[in-house]
Amino acid sequence: MPVWWRSSALMICAFCTLSRAGFRIPDFLCVTADAYRSFLDGTGLRERIRNVYWADFIPFAHGIRLFGQVYNDRLKPDEPYEFVSLLTQTDMASLERNRLLEALA
Repeated sequence: MPVWWRSSALMICAFCTLSRAGFRIPDFLCVTADAYRSFLDGTGLRERIRNVYWADFIPFAHGIRLFGQVYNDRLKPDEPYEFVSLLTQTDMASLERNRLLEALA
């Protein structure tokens, strides 16, 4: 797959995702992959994305992998991905506290 095609496909995916999330994508950003790269580099967005990726996503994924490894080593479940069900959203005390604080503000 040519590099230009991959970049264009990623650009389209990114714009579709942003658009579905309610962001209006200016027409000037939808011209070429070069324009998209220029936008990312010119605004510093590429560096911000890279920093968030390494600071947040990588440690989070590493933690999940380690958790799964320990869970499977200790409990030896029949289904090796059983631990994923423990990672779903639950009622956390910190979220309730934040809601109460927002209500007071």
